[in-house]
Amino acid sequence: FVAMRGRLSFPLTGRSEVLTGCGDAGLWLKASRDAVVRAVHAGRVVFAGQAATGTTVVVDHGEGYYSVYGNLGRVETKKGDALAERASVGWVLSDGARRSELYFELRYGNRVLDAASWLGL
Repeated sequence: FVAMRGRLSFPLTGRSEVLTGCGDAGLWLKASRDAVVRAVHAGRVVFAGQAATGTTVVVDHGEGYYSVYGNLGRVETKKGDALAERASVGWVLSDGARRSELYFELRYGNRVLDAASWLGL
């Protein structure tokens, strides 16, 4: 995972835009309606459910590294599933009244990493 710093797969399909950081190095990414959310690297789902960022999936990439995908409208995976790089995690929340946005975060243990630099942005 560490060797992929700056070269991780982008977590969304289609057109997207980085809105702003969240002060804790997480990113809000504006997506096209019903965009598919993809795993940025191979790993295992360790959480799929409700969290502070709405419907959320957390993927363990090994060696203490995790990716967090929040504000999902639909989840396509469950706890314990093995995911390949670019495998579908779910879809961005699109309810018509709000913009379609994904909350994306990378963690090393409990520490939030600068997601933009890991994605090569």
